[in-house]
Amino acid sequence: MGKLSDFFIGVIEFFGILIPGTLIIFLHGKMLLQPMQEHLGNLIFLSTIESSKDWILISVFAYLAGHLLFALSELIYNFLIKYKPHYFLFEETKMYGDKANNYIQLPIKNKSYCTEIYYYSFSFIRVTSQEAISEIEHKASEYKMFRSLSILFLLDILLSALSLNLTISHLIFSLSLSAFSFFRFRMLLNWTYKLTFQFFIMLKQKGV
Repeated sequence: MGKLSDFFIGVIEFFGILIPGTLIIFLHGKMLLQPMQEHLGNLIFLSTIESSKDWILISVFAYLAGHLLFALSELIYNFLIKYKPHYFLFEETKMYGDKANNYIQLPIKNKSYCTEIYYYSFSFIRVTSQEAISEIEHKASEYKMFRSLSILFLLDILLSALSLNLTISHLIFSLSLSAFSFFRFRMLLNWTYKLTFQFFIMLKQKGV
């Protein structure tokens, strides 16, 4: 069962990287791949792609772009959660974090202490309960995808403006998608944190 759940989580994480990368390549592939036109030729014009070999190559670029988006979104998130955790975490989530900390006794030295409790709880669950960690990793892979998408649609606005193709309707549409992605990410993030704290507390109450 553990191997099967690991496989499905791996699939979710793969598409969580690939989908944002595919979108950014689809929307701005010509601009982003322009420096490599000497090597790629007409491949930068996605409408001209016909062979499966070319599609495989574009898929590789999309996957790499997805990793870059993931890294950028993680960098921004790690910076903001350190100084502005209230942008992301609900009070109820922090309350569960405080309950979990009763078993950990981490010193509360900064605003991001709830995240530190989460990482401790996550690590503890990883070595004690395969079923629980599978559920948590499933939710975590979902919030990470929406985190990348929220950054993607903001980049869409920037890149469209740089290529002089930004219209008011495009701006409103991309801002709306970015806002939706952010709120979905925020909801899934809190769900993941709260679930982790609940599992941790229950395991501790069982004497694990």
